[in-house]
Amino acid sequence: LNARVRAGRNLQVRGTGPRAGSIIGGRCLAGNSLGAKDVGSPTTADTCVGICADPSLLAKINKTDKGIEFCQTNMQRIFRALDLKNTDAAHFKQYIEATPPEKRKAIIRILEQLRQLAGTLDTSRKNRKDLEARQVALFEGSRIVIADVICDGSLVLIGDAKLRLAADLQDVILQSG
Repeated sequence: LNARVRAGRNLQVRGTGPRAGSIIGGRCLAGNSLGAKDVGSPTTADTCVGICADPSLLAKINKTDKGIEFCQTNMQRIFRALDLKNTDAAHFKQYIEATPPEKRKAIIRILEQLRQLAGTLDTSRKNRKDLEARQVALFEGSRIVIADVICDGSLVLIGDAKLRLAADLQDVILQSG
């Protein structure tokens, strides 16, 4: 009743008695499957159940996004400061040769940083794609099973998809993939 529950994989609401196994009010989310007898009530409009992303995976994606942003920002700064157009090695060589000898060491260091940032950016983008693929795999076959009734006004989430019910439904099975 009006609880906030988050399960990493599976959440089954059970019990004995006439109201046992019900989710009324609050927010109950699971990573792969959720089951209950009833969801919502005619007097409670803010019941939410769903399948959502793994929080630890989301944290890794957010951290990776910050790393990507860091690399892009610093690469843009170097490009603007040196008036560079691309990361082509031949272009770098020409740039170094056109630089006065007393400034070459500093320019070479900056260009090396740019090369490292480009490599880190590429690796981070690949890691993000892998993390997204892992999240999609977790959603595959996910399901919400309501044995009796899910009430009008209840909100159902599966990933980024949202469904607010406009009528009571009985014996509901919602499945992804």
